[in-house]
Amino acid sequence: MKRVVIETPFAATTEAESKRNAAYLKAAMLDSIRLGEAPYASHAIYAQFLDDTIAEERSRGIMMGFVWGDMAEATVVYVDLGITKGMRAGVDYAHSKGRPVIYREVPGWYEENRQDLLGL
Repeated sequence: MKRVVIETPFAATTEAESKRNAAYLKAAMLDSIRLGEAPYASHAIYAQFLDDTIAEERSRGIMMGFVWGDMAEATVVYVDLGITKGMRAGVDYAHSKGRPVIYREVPGWYEENRQDLLGL
């Protein structure tokens, strides 16, 4: 079983966006598990204890994620919602450590959420 860091959007400006990002993270984690990986998403853990709106706490959370991520064999970036600044930092860090970066979509994400995305 391959250990992978999961990168998905997290920061949000509205409650609806926050819920969407949480649902997407769950879908990405389940996809990774389905593929036989052991996924790790620091933003799913540290955001429960640190305030992402406080720069120092956000930075600390990102750094803690990097420390744990050093044990991963790859970084998997789920791209259906785009690549955020935080995700880019994770990709750059993976590259700096020589860790492979895999770009992936959640199967069926767009189709399942098309009405929400179109504002219907």
